[in-house]
Amino acid sequence: MILEKQLWNGKDFTIEYLKTSITINSYIGCNLGCEYCILSSLEFPEKPLKIMNENSLVEQLYSHKYFTLNLTPISVNNKSDPLLPEVKQSTFKIFKLLEEANIKNPIYLISKMDLNERDIEFLDSLDLNIYVFFSFSGLGSNLERVTLGFQERRINKLRNAKKIKKIHYWRPLIAGENDDEMTITRMLDIVAPVFDASIVSGLRVNEKVNSKFKELQIDVPFNDYTKKHKYVEKHVFERVNHIRNQLYPNYLLFRHTSCLTRSVVKKSSKSQNQDSIH
Repeated sequence: MILEKQLWNGKDFTIEYLKTSITINSYIGCNLGCEYCILSSLEFPEKPLKIMNENSLVEQLYSHKYFTLNLTPISVNNKSDPLLPEVKQSTFKIFKLLEEANIKNPIYLISKMDLNERDIEFLDSLDLNIYVFFSFSGLGSNLERVTLGFQERRINKLRNAKKIKKIHYWRPLIAGENDDEMTITRMLDIVAPVFDASIVSGLRVNEKVNSKFKELQIDVPFNDYTKKHKYVEKHVFERVNHIRNQLYPNYLLFRHTSCLTRSVVKKSSKSQNQDSIH
């Protein structure tokens, strides 16, 4: 059965061009409940909703005006979490369809969820240029439900991955919440031995996110810039970089996903890139 395109609140979310990738979505909606999630402003369903058949979605990608074969980065199901139990099978089907089409574009899988041993073996087996981004911020349970213990367990499973590029999405960094020296040190101790690199990112604040943070009595910058861009205070990033240089000087640290994509992210190159800040 072919599922026809389904709109949400009158808008089509199947394919969108973002700042660093083109996103293709067979599902929208998430039940993780992170208080800082910018997608909450779209009022997506809490239970993931299928909006497009995978075959049709990939076919439409090829003809999209912003898609360039073997160049444009592709994000899969980032209007949900691509590894949610309801979504993962669809995400992996899309990956398989992209492999069958001999796509060589960078492909992003961005998630807070778990990859089990079988999942990692599947992704490693694909003839694709896959970047697995694991979001891990070190924030408290007042802001996200995914616990530190769960994060450490799922990260350790990635040690067995051989082919996929493993990227730590260090987001969001929020002044006063997860930017102290102890938290940054603990984060680096967890991620540096496993990941190829970290991307440091901040908080994008729309009206709904700002309202939630006011309820939590957390002060965040809310202005025309932070409404459109993820923002990290300069001193926060400098503190992360300083501690990284002290503890793991060969570990790659980036400010932008686009910079990372252009780089060859391999452990063997770390010794030549001690100051890879972009």
